[in-house]
Amino acid sequence: MSLKQYSVTISVDESALKQAYVEGHDISPEDCPDLESMIESELNWLSTSGISFSGNITDIDLNESNSIFIEWSVDDIRDRAQQHEINLSNSDCIEILECVENNHDANLGISWDIIDNALESYS
Repeated sequence: MSLKQYSVTISVDESALKQAYVEGHDISPEDCPDLESMIESELNWLSTSGISFSGNITDIDLNESNSIFIEWSVDDIRDRAQQHEINLSNSDCIEILECVENNHDANLGISWDIIDNALESYS
C-alpha cells in the first residue's frame, strides 16, 4: 500500500459545524463539545475512508497573518514597458511576470531593475 502525504488548512464555519454535529450525533446544542473536539471527531470519522491525520489542531487568526507579501502585476510590467517605449500584449506581460517570478534571486528580491532586465531580455 502506498501512502501519499498532504498538508491542509481547514476553515471551519463554527455554527454550521455545530449544527451538523448536533444533527449527526442526535444531541442538543448545549451538549456539544468544544470546537476542537468537534473537529477531531469529524476528522476521525473521515479516517474510515482511508484518510488519517496527525498533528495538533491549531487555531489560525486569519486577521493576523504575521506575514507580508509584495505584489507585482501585469499592469506594473505594462507600465514599465511603456516607459521604455515597448508595447506588450497582456500575454507578453504575463510571460514576463512569470519569468521574473521563476528566475529572481531571493536574496535580491524583485525590483524595477529586475523587471527592466526581464523586459530587455524579452524584447
